[in-house]
Parts: sequence; C-alpha cells; structure tokens
Amino acid sequence: MIYEKEVFIARISVLVFVCIVVLLSACGNSSQEIGQSVPAKADSIATEESGSHPEEENDLFGEVNVSVTTPEGWEPYEGSPHPAEYYKGTARFIVMNWGFNASNLDELVEKAKSTYPSTYKDIEYIGEVENLTVDGRDARKFVFTYDAGAARLKCWNIFLLLGKDSYLIGFTDMVENFDDNIGDYEQILKSISFD
Repeated sequence: MIYEKEVFIARISVLVFVCIVVLLSACGNSSQEIGQSVPAKADSIATEESGSHPEEENDLFGEVNVSVTTPEGWEPYEGSPHPAEYYKGTARFIVMNWGFNASNLDELVEKAKSTYPSTYKDIEYIGEVENLTVDGRDARKFVFTYDAGAARLKCWNIFLLLGKDSYLIGFTDMVENFDDNIGDYEQILKSISFD
C-alpha cells in the first residue's frame, strides 16, 4: 500500500513536471504560433557546435520526427504532445522541444540549470556535465536528484540543438529504481534518430 502511494505520487510529480516544461517551452518561443511549422535555420555557431542540420524543420512543440527503439517493457504515453514519451513502471523517457534560445550547448545547459532551483525542490547535481553524441550530434548530459512529494527522483537530462531549437532528452525514475534501467537508457540513446 505504501509503495503504491509512492508510485502514485511519483507519477503525479512527473505529470506536474511535464506541465511546467510545456509552459516554459511556450514562454521561451512566444513569437511563434502553436502549430506553425518554421524552418530551423542554424547560425554558424549552433551548426558547428551541435553538428545540427540547417534544413531541419519543427514547430513550437518540437514536432520533428523522432525514431527510437525501446527495450521490452517500455510503453508509449498516449496523447503526449512531445515527439517521444515512454513509461516503464515508474521510469520515464521523453524527447521534447525545450524552448530556450541558445547559441551553443554550454549556454543551453547553463540556462536550464539556472531555472531548475525554482522548479525542483532540494535539487542536487551529481558529477560534472558530460559531452556525448546522440544521432551524430553533439549533446550535453547532466544528472541530478530532487524531492517530489514522498519520493526522491533521479534524472538524466541530455540537451542538443537541432538548428536553433533546443531539445531535451530526459530519463527520470525514483532514486532507488533509476540505476536498474541504465542499460535501457543507454540502448534508447543509441537508437534515437531525428529526421
């Protein structure tokens, strides 16, 4: 009974997180209309540092085509406004348009980390920001934990730039369960491709 209550609270916390992120995304790109597709023309800095492709197109909610192969047990979240969102038990994986403007990945990470203390309770960063590659594109990953009601959650946040648009690839679960799915997270990251 206690475990079910913690799972329920963790899922509610994740849904609240999604709502906050969607609102932040909308505020970060208010010059575009929702649903309007616009070319993501990269400036030279974003193209060089992110390895992104200027011809890519997307809209406010990140309607790029995302292909991903999830390991067994991951189920898509029906009705998600994001290009990819899956659950496995209390674990969650999401790809979303972050909505922050940044000329490079380091600036993007700093902007994200500066907003997190107002979004996450008792946030604690683990380790340093890591450079990695996702679908042949430069990306940055950082890890943190935070309190979500009765549960403490752990997150991997991976940021990349597609043209001028910033994207978040996120993995979240309760701290005590997170490491059990690291193999899945790594497999998902290797399988992601953006069209």
